[in-house]
Amino acid sequence: MVAMLCAATTALLSGCATPGVPEGRELVLALAEEALDRGQVEQYDLMKDGEIDREDNDAAFRLMRACMSDGGVELTDPVVSPADGLRYIYDLLPNGLSSSAVDTLQQRCNDQYWTTISSAYADTNPHVMDEALREAAIACLEDHDYTMTGDESNFKEMVGDPDSDDGTQREQAAACVFDAAHELFPDLTSMSLTS
Repeated sequence: MVAMLCAATTALLSGCATPGVPEGRELVLALAEEALDRGQVEQYDLMKDGEIDREDNDAAFRLMRACMSDGGVELTDPVVSPADGLRYIYDLLPNGLSSSAVDTLQQRCNDQYWTTISSAYADTNPHVMDEALREAAIACLEDHDYTMTGDESNFKEMVGDPDSDDGTQREQAAACVFDAAHELFPDLTSMSLTS
């Protein structure tokens, strides 16, 4: 569990806002047009109104899951990530298929039904950490001599300014969140963080 959680730390190193990149409704509409251009009609239909809510995200997940099932791979029921209250955590059950066959199927199903929606959903909705995890991570950061307001509601608010300390606080925040998640949610198989 710890190894899987720690392996996800690389995900937190991306996720910085880029100047000139559309946000909110503009982002969703731009992604919808890109999806349509790629023939991802189902994702386009879910994004064409410029918004992505939990129902849209669930619908896309169901389509991706059905695609995987049709290819012989089952997915466990998703769990909403305690790190942000948005992303889904689930496992693949390959039913004897080779890892390369599973990877190929997963890429095809994700590309067609899921990847753009799930990313846009996470990018356009507020990240709110599970309360117990949030409190434990804040306490951990304070134990490492970082000053917290206590009002931080997500990972991004816990990392401080990465440019001012070469990302030291971000690394400590990630360690605190992963350690606390391991204690609070021992059955989680993976988790990622973005800021």
